[in-house]
Amino acid sequence: MLIAVESMDYRHRKSNSSCGLYGNIKPIAVIVCGPDGVCAFDMEAKPTALEPLRQDIPELDAIIAAFTT
Repeated sequence: MLIAVESMDYRHRKSNSSCGLYGNIKPIAVIVCGPDGVCAFDMEAKPTALEPLRQDIPELDAIIAAFTT
């Protein structure tokens, strides 16, 4: 299983005559889950720490649980 980790930034503005929404999605990392465990790689394909991603994305633990037992 591959999991893409992205960050999202958005801004909005509103005036009397209009409103606008501007968004940006930036790739952060790729998590690879397999029979040998879970590995995370940054966008330069270098291994990166999984723990900071787990802290920033609480839902990640449930997604990778089957591969970490």
